[in-house]
Amino acid sequence: MENKLKILHLEDSSSDAQLVYRILKKGNFEFELLLIETEEGYIAALDEFVPDLILSDHSLPSFNSHRALTIFRERKLKIPFILITSNVSEEFAVDVIKKGRTIIF
Repeated sequence: MENKLKILHLEDSSSDAQLVYRILKKGNFEFELLLIETEEGYIAALDEFVPDLILSDHSLPSFNSHRALTIFRERKLKIPFILITSNVSEEFAVDVIKKGRTIIF
């Protein structure tokens, strides 16, 4: 049986989440997607869902990608963390890239 890629998606906009989901479906690979929008949910998902990949919006109602990245670094995770957003400055994007993360606008 083929393993599914476990994707943790930090997003609070249902339309943005649907867009990402549709793009992933076009990739023709098996995946399981967990949509989270709170810091508590994120921490629980890291422990219980154990993702292979994290996709993150920058600005969420209760926390943001800075905090998500801090938690990610504290746990020394060795999985991709990809920032998907249109709400950041060029300076922020450069800073994220310098820290070794990927950003998609």
